[in-house]
Amino acid sequence: MTLPEITCCIVCEGVREEIRSKHILFGVFGAAPYVQIGIKSFALPSNFWFAFFGGKGDGKFRFDLKLYDPKNSLLVNQAHGFDTIEGELNPEKINTTVFLGFSGILTGPGKYRIGLLINGTEQYSSSMQIRPME
Repeated sequence: MTLPEITCCIVCEGVREEIRSKHILFGVFGAAPYVQIGIKSFALPSNFWFAFFGGKGDGKFRFDLKLYDPKNSLLVNQAHGFDTIEGELNPEKINTTVFLGFSGILTGPGKYRIGLLINGTEQYSSSMQIRPME
């Protein structure tokens, strides 16, 4: 088993799978940690998709998404089933792509930490800046 090295995360509003293992990203906010997102109301759930990209890996894996608020408190993901992926990576492929979603109430403006766990251990971390929409 070889863990893939994750090197990039793009934050967007949605992901759609297409034919031949292609994906369309909707409403791209930007690449973490250089992304700033305006939120209209912190009282309503916010929805994000995180597209993680990296190198080759092989074996069976479980990928989990964790999102932490500016006080480093773990946020509850209401998008059950979109925050975990289990599967086997193809050793023939030279890259790894993982898409995980989040839907939940944000605690307010500030820097939010994005954590990607592989088999229960955090292997990638980045951030996104959340601010009130002007």
